[in-house]
Amino acid sequence: GLWWYASSHNRLIDPSMDKTQRKRQFIAPLFTSGVFILSIGIAFINPDVAKLSWLLILFSSMVVNISERYINT
Repeated sequence: GLWWYASSHNRLIDPSMDKTQRKRQFIAPLFTSGVFILSIGIAFINPDVAKLSWLLILFSSMVVNISERYINT
């Protein structure tokens, strides 16, 4: 929510900031939050697997970076 507030109408960021960078800065934390929400549910079943699910954050950040490259080309 903080990035959304800061970036909407160029309130707290440089107006010349690239739109794709704005989107990436918005989407990447959503994936991270989603992984942690998923791990909470998994923790009820197996806490160790829930900790391992945090590795999905690395995977999701790679997906965001790769998808940005394909969108920009």
